[in-house]
Amino acid sequence: MPREAMENPRRMEQKILMILSVLCTTLTLIHAVCFIIKNELEIITDGLVVPQKCLDPYDKSEHALGTSWNSSLCVRCKCNGATVSCCTRYSSSISTPPGCEATLDEQLCEYKIHRINDPEDPCEV
Repeated sequence: MPREAMENPRRMEQKILMILSVLCTTLTLIHAVCFIIKNELEIITDGLVVPQKCLDPYDKSEHALGTSWNSSLCVRCKCNGATVSCCTRYSSSISTPPGCEATLDEQLCEYKIHRINDPEDPCEV
């Protein structure tokens, strides 16, 4: 057993917990769905003008060039000028045990796994 583990088992537990947290976050990001929308370009006599704002693809709210925001339906978007890039803030692939289903909690942007006919009865995953 390494000397560090023998001297401070609590520290080793903290390191393991940190590694697992990073791994879980990374796996969620890997399974996100992303898409890009072309922003409206203005045509003038000298050429094209890249807009200084973007429209949210869901609620049509305006956002300044270079800004990022959390849209409805748990989507994070960024105004890049000529495009708006968006990615879901939750995993797109999820498996459920038999007799259970997953419902997206739009407040927390995560899936709740519950019995098919009873959303209040959580399933063990």
